[in-house]
Amino acid sequence: MFVYRLELTLHEKVFFASREIDELFQTEPVLGNYALTYALGLAVTPYRLSEREDRPYYREDFSILNDAGIYVTPGTPLGAPALEVERFNGMVESYWYKMANNAVVSDLAVRLDNARAPATNFPQKGRLRMLSRGNRFACYVFAREALMLPRYIRLGKFLGKTHVAVTHEWRDPPTHTARAVQVDAFLNPLDLSAETQLGYYDFFNLPPVPLIRNAQLSGPVYALGDVHLPVGMGFGFPPLETPTRGRGRRRAS
Repeated sequence: MFVYRLELTLHEKVFFASREIDELFQTEPVLGNYALTYALGLAVTPYRLSEREDRPYYREDFSILNDAGIYVTPGTPLGAPALEVERFNGMVESYWYKMANNAVVSDLAVRLDNARAPATNFPQKGRLRMLSRGNRFACYVFAREALMLPRYIRLGKFLGKTHVAVTHEWRDPPTHTARAVQVDAFLNPLDLSAETQLGYYDFFNLPPVPLIRNAQLSGPVYALGDVHLPVGMGFGFPPLETPTRGRGRRRAS
Protein backbone atom coordinates (compact mmCIF):
# COMPACT_ATOMS: atom_id res chain seq x y z
CA MET A 1 0.00 0.00 0.00
CA PHE A 2 1.30 3.41 -1.03
CA VAL A 3 0.07 6.56 0.71
CA TYR A 4 0.81 10.05 -0.61
CA ARG A 5 0.23 13.30 1.23
CA LEU A 6 -0.52 16.04 -1.29
CA GLU A 7 -0.38 19.76 -0.65
CA LEU A 8 -2.52 21.75 -3.07
CA THR A 9 -1.83 25.47 -3.58
CA LEU A 10 -4.35 27.56 -5.50
CA HIS A 11 -2.71 29.69 -8.20
CA GLU A 12 -6.08 31.03 -9.37
CA LYS A 13 -9.44 31.62 -7.75
CA VAL A 14 -11.56 28.50 -7.34
CA PHE A 15 -15.36 28.47 -7.31
CA PHE A 16 -17.93 25.74 -6.91
CA ALA A 17 -21.46 26.13 -5.56
CA SER A 18 -21.38 24.47 -2.15
CA ARG A 19 -24.40 26.46 -1.02
CA GLU A 20 -26.85 28.77 -2.79
CA ILE A 21 -28.75 31.48 -0.89
CA ASP A 22 -30.85 33.68 -3.18
CA GLU A 23 -28.28 35.36 -5.46
CA LEU A 24 -25.26 34.38 -3.33
CA PHE A 25 -23.35 31.29 -4.48
CA GLN A 26 -20.92 30.20 -1.78
CA THR A 27 -17.78 28.09 -1.96
CA GLU A 28 -17.05 26.29 1.28
CA PRO A 29 -13.34 25.98 2.20
CA VAL A 30 -13.06 22.26 1.52
CA LEU A 31 -12.25 20.24 -1.60
CA GLY A 32 -14.52 17.25 -2.15
CA ASN A 33 -12.81 13.94 -2.79
CA TYR A 34 -14.96 13.26 -5.87
CA ALA A 35 -13.74 16.50 -7.47
CA LEU A 36 -10.11 15.80 -6.53
CA THR A 37 -10.28 12.30 -7.98
CA TYR A 38 -11.42 13.65 -11.34
CA ALA A 39 -8.97 16.57 -11.25
CA LEU A 40 -6.00 14.27 -10.55
CA GLY A 41 -6.89 12.24 -13.63
CA LEU A 42 -7.61 9.07 -11.66
CA ALA A 43 -11.17 9.01 -13.03
CA VAL A 44 -12.06 10.39 -16.44
CA THR A 45 -15.41 11.84 -17.46
CA PRO A 46 -16.59 14.54 -19.89
CA TYR A 47 -16.56 18.07 -18.47
CA ARG A 48 -20.10 18.72 -19.71
CA LEU A 49 -23.09 16.40 -19.52
CA SER A 50 -24.96 15.77 -22.73
CA GLU A 51 -28.73 15.45 -22.93
CA ARG A 52 -28.40 11.67 -22.80
CA GLU A 53 -26.01 11.81 -19.87
CA ASP A 54 -28.07 13.94 -17.53
CA ARG A 55 -26.54 12.62 -14.32
CA PRO A 56 -23.02 12.07 -12.98
CA TYR A 57 -21.70 8.52 -13.18
CA TYR A 58 -19.96 8.24 -9.82
CA ARG A 59 -20.72 4.56 -9.38
CA GLU A 60 -19.40 3.62 -12.81
CA ASP A 61 -16.30 5.83 -12.54
CA PHE A 62 -15.29 5.01 -8.98
CA SER A 63 -16.03 1.28 -8.98
CA ILE A 64 -12.99 0.89 -11.23
CA LEU A 65 -10.86 2.72 -8.64
CA ASN A 66 -12.21 0.57 -5.82
CA ASP A 67 -11.15 -2.53 -7.75
CA ALA A 68 -7.68 -1.01 -8.26
CA GLY A 69 -7.34 -0.07 -4.59
CA ILE A 70 -7.17 3.69 -5.27
CA TYR A 71 -8.76 6.23 -2.96
CA VAL A 72 -8.52 10.01 -2.44
CA THR A 73 -9.56 11.82 0.74
CA PRO A 74 -11.21 15.26 0.74
CA GLY A 75 -8.93 18.30 0.82
CA THR A 76 -8.62 19.95 4.24
CA PRO A 77 -7.56 23.63 4.43
CA LEU A 78 -4.16 24.40 5.93
CA GLY A 79 -4.50 27.48 8.09
CA ALA A 80 -7.31 30.02 7.90
CA PRO A 81 -8.90 29.98 4.42
CA ALA A 82 -9.11 33.23 2.45
CA LEU A 83 -12.30 33.98 0.54
CA GLU A 84 -13.44 36.84 -1.67
CA VAL A 85 -16.73 37.90 -3.22
CA GLU A 86 -17.25 38.98 -6.83
CA ARG A 87 -20.40 40.07 -8.60
CA PHE A 88 -21.41 38.74 -12.01
CA ASN A 89 -24.07 39.96 -14.44
CA GLY A 90 -24.99 38.03 -17.56
CA MET A 91 -28.04 40.09 -18.47
CA VAL A 92 -28.34 40.90 -22.16
CA GLU A 93 -28.08 44.46 -23.46
CA SER A 94 -30.77 44.15 -26.12
CA TYR A 95 -33.87 46.36 -26.09
CA TRP A 96 -36.20 43.41 -25.47
CA TYR A 97 -35.71 40.38 -23.25
CA LYS A 98 -37.69 38.28 -20.81
CA MET A 99 -37.19 35.48 -18.31
CA ALA A 100 -38.07 31.98 -19.51
CA ASN A 101 -37.15 28.63 -17.94
CA ASN A 102 -34.78 30.36 -15.52
CA ALA A 103 -32.84 32.04 -18.32
CA VAL A 104 -32.90 35.41 -20.04
CA VAL A 105 -34.34 35.16 -23.55
CA SER A 106 -33.72 37.81 -26.21
CA ASP A 107 -34.29 35.71 -29.34
CA LEU A 108 -36.60 37.36 -31.87
CA ALA A 109 -38.25 34.02 -32.71
CA VAL A 110 -39.27 33.61 -29.10
CA ARG A 111 -40.69 37.12 -29.08
CA LEU A 112 -42.70 36.80 -32.31
CA ASP A 113 -43.79 33.16 -32.24
CA ASN A 114 -43.87 32.67 -28.48
CA ALA A 115 -41.63 29.64 -28.97
CA ARG A 116 -40.55 27.80 -25.88
CA ALA A 117 -36.94 28.43 -24.93
CA PRO A 118 -34.85 25.42 -23.91
CA ALA A 119 -34.81 24.74 -20.18
CA THR A 120 -31.63 25.78 -18.41
CA ASN A 121 -30.34 26.36 -14.92
CA PHE A 122 -27.74 29.09 -15.31
CA PRO A 123 -28.17 32.13 -13.05
CA GLN A 124 -27.98 35.44 -14.86
CA LYS A 125 -26.70 37.64 -12.05
CA GLY A 126 -25.54 37.36 -8.48
CA ARG A 127 -22.48 37.16 -6.28
CA LEU A 128 -19.83 34.45 -6.08
CA ARG A 129 -17.91 33.71 -2.89
CA MET A 130 -14.70 32.05 -4.08
CA LEU A 131 -11.49 30.66 -2.66
CA SER A 132 -8.69 33.19 -3.12
CA ARG A 133 -5.29 32.57 -4.64
CA GLY A 134 -2.75 31.19 -2.21
CA ASN A 135 -5.08 28.94 -0.23
CA ARG A 136 -3.49 25.61 0.63
CA PHE A 137 -5.16 22.25 1.18
CA ALA A 138 -3.92 18.78 2.13
CA CYS A 139 -5.31 15.45 0.99
CA TYR A 140 -4.14 11.83 0.95
CA VAL A 141 -4.05 9.36 -1.92
CA PHE A 142 -4.05 5.59 -1.25
CA ALA A 143 -3.03 3.08 -3.92
CA ARG A 144 -1.94 -0.54 -4.08
CA GLU A 145 0.60 0.35 -6.78
CA ALA A 146 2.85 3.40 -7.13
CA LEU A 147 1.22 6.36 -8.88
CA MET A 148 2.54 9.19 -11.05
CA LEU A 149 0.60 12.24 -9.94
CA PRO A 150 0.40 15.50 -11.92
CA ARG A 151 2.16 18.66 -10.77
CA TYR A 152 -0.74 20.90 -11.78
CA ILE A 153 -4.49 20.33 -11.91
CA ARG A 154 -7.61 22.41 -12.60
CA LEU A 155 -10.31 22.80 -9.96
CA GLY A 156 -13.78 24.28 -9.75
CA LYS A 157 -16.37 25.60 -12.16
CA PHE A 158 -13.85 27.92 -13.81
CA LEU A 159 -10.97 25.38 -13.78
CA GLY A 160 -8.63 27.33 -11.52
CA LYS A 161 -4.97 26.33 -11.80
CA THR A 162 -3.69 24.47 -8.73
CA HIS A 163 -0.18 23.28 -7.88
CA VAL A 164 0.22 19.75 -6.52
CA ALA A 165 3.19 18.80 -4.34
CA VAL A 166 3.81 15.37 -2.79
CA THR A 167 5.12 16.29 0.65
CA HIS A 168 5.25 12.79 2.17
CA GLU A 169 5.12 9.25 0.85
CA TRP A 170 4.66 6.06 2.84
CA ARG A 171 4.88 2.45 1.73
CA ASP A 172 2.95 -0.02 3.88
CA PRO A 173 2.47 2.48 6.74
CA PRO A 174 1.96 1.05 10.24
CA THR A 175 -1.56 0.41 11.45
CA HIS A 176 -3.08 -0.13 14.85
CA THR A 177 -6.52 -0.38 16.40
CA ALA A 178 -7.49 2.92 17.98
CA ARG A 179 -10.16 3.72 20.48
CA ALA A 180 -11.73 7.18 20.41
CA VAL A 181 -8.99 8.75 18.28
CA GLN A 182 -9.47 12.31 17.02
CA VAL A 183 -9.24 12.87 13.24
CA ASP A 184 -9.19 16.57 12.34
CA ALA A 185 -9.14 16.11 8.55
CA PHE A 186 -12.27 16.08 6.41
CA LEU A 187 -13.65 12.59 5.71
CA ASN A 188 -16.41 11.25 3.52
CA PRO A 189 -18.68 9.18 5.82
CA LEU A 190 -19.92 7.08 2.89
CA ASP A 191 -16.37 5.86 2.30
CA LEU A 192 -15.62 4.47 5.76
CA SER A 193 -15.35 0.72 6.24
CA ALA A 194 -17.71 -1.28 8.44
CA GLU A 195 -14.90 -1.67 11.00
CA THR A 196 -14.74 2.09 11.59
CA GLN A 197 -17.09 3.24 14.34
CA LEU A 198 -17.94 6.94 14.46
CA GLY A 199 -18.53 8.83 17.67
CA TYR A 200 -19.17 12.56 17.46
CA TYR A 201 -18.21 14.70 14.50
CA ASP A 202 -18.87 18.02 12.79
CA PHE A 203 -21.27 17.59 9.89
CA PHE A 204 -21.09 19.59 6.64
CA ASN A 205 -24.03 19.16 4.28
CA LEU A 206 -22.43 19.72 0.87
CA PRO A 207 -23.23 18.40 -2.60
CA PRO A 208 -22.88 15.77 -3.89
CA VAL A 209 -22.32 14.03 -0.52
CA PRO A 210 -21.97 15.34 3.05
CA LEU A 211 -18.56 15.47 4.70
CA ILE A 212 -17.47 15.26 8.33
CA ARG A 213 -14.57 16.75 10.26
CA ASN A 214 -13.10 16.62 13.78
CA ALA A 215 -14.42 13.09 14.09
CA GLN A 216 -13.85 10.80 17.03
CA LEU A 217 -13.64 7.25 15.74
CA SER A 218 -12.60 3.78 16.79
CA GLY A 219 -11.17 0.97 14.72
CA PRO A 220 -8.08 0.23 12.63
CA VAL A 221 -6.19 3.37 11.57
CA TYR A 222 -3.04 4.26 9.67
CA ALA A 223 -0.35 6.10 11.61
CA LEU A 224 0.94 8.73 9.16
CA GLY A 225 3.26 10.75 11.34
CA ASP A 226 1.02 12.62 13.77
CA VAL A 227 -2.04 12.04 11.56
CA HIS A 228 -4.40 9.07 11.90
CA LEU A 229 -6.67 8.00 9.06
CA PRO A 230 -9.09 5.06 8.95
CA VAL A 231 -8.03 1.83 7.28
CA GLY A 232 -10.14 0.39 4.48
CA MET A 233 -11.61 3.56 3.00
CA GLY A 234 -13.15 3.16 -0.45
CA PHE A 235 -15.57 5.12 -2.58
CA GLY A 236 -19.15 4.78 -1.41
CA PHE A 237 -22.06 5.92 -3.52
CA PRO A 238 -24.96 8.17 -2.54
CA PRO A 239 -28.48 7.01 -3.42
CA LEU A 240 -29.92 8.77 -6.45
CA GLU A 241 -33.26 9.77 -4.93
CA THR A 242 -33.02 9.58 -1.15
CA PRO A 243 -30.86 11.90 1.00
CA THR A 244 -27.66 10.55 2.51
CA ARG A 245 -27.24 10.27 6.24
CA GLY A 246 -24.06 10.01 8.30
CA ARG A 247 -23.58 7.47 11.05
CA GLY A 248 -23.02 8.28 14.70
CA ARG A 249 -24.05 11.28 16.79
CA ARG A 250 -24.07 14.51 14.84
CA ARG A 251 -22.60 17.60 16.47
CA ALA A 252 -23.62 21.06 15.30
CA SER A 253 -20.96 22.81 13.22
